[in-house]
Amino acid sequence: GAMLRAIARHRITFAGGMPVMINALINHPDAASYDLTSLKHFAGGGDCVPLEMQNRFRQLFGVVVDELCGMTEVMYCNQPVNLGQRRAGSIGKPFGDVRIRLEDADGNEVPDGEVGEIVVFSGAVTLGYWNDPENTKLALRGGGMHSGDLARRDADGYLWFAGRAKD
Repeated sequence: GAMLRAIARHRITFAGGMPVMINALINHPDAASYDLTSLKHFAGGGDCVPLEMQNRFRQLFGVVVDELCGMTEVMYCNQPVNLGQRRAGSIGKPFGDVRIRLEDADGNEVPDGEVGEIVVFSGAVTLGYWNDPENTKLALRGGGMHSGDLARRDADGYLWFAGRAKD
């Protein structure tokens, strides 16, 4: 309720949240009574945002939920909208200098359609964790940031979040 009130009262144009938060918004008993016409963009992430949840959000508030994938160690590594193209349920494609490799548990690249860990290669990847060489070595093995997030890639290069390998 507090978030719905804040968006309506302050005419917020961009907001976001994890699926549990989106679920709370769409299931609030008075959700439909709030004027959220100022809201132009809503980013969802942190876990899979089911299409049913995205569709309900759009029905109630008139806004598409854009799924994002990123982490502090690499900033954002993908964008859900590429040259005006959106695929519902996809977390998009890498952008800028970002290259994403999907790897199996042995570090082998998985083919399109199979689930693998998202490994990010970019000039924006962290140099390491402060005073933690052991975790730095583990996270940055092979020159990319091992995110712990899982995804599959379709034949057009779009990524589809599939869960987490670690929390």
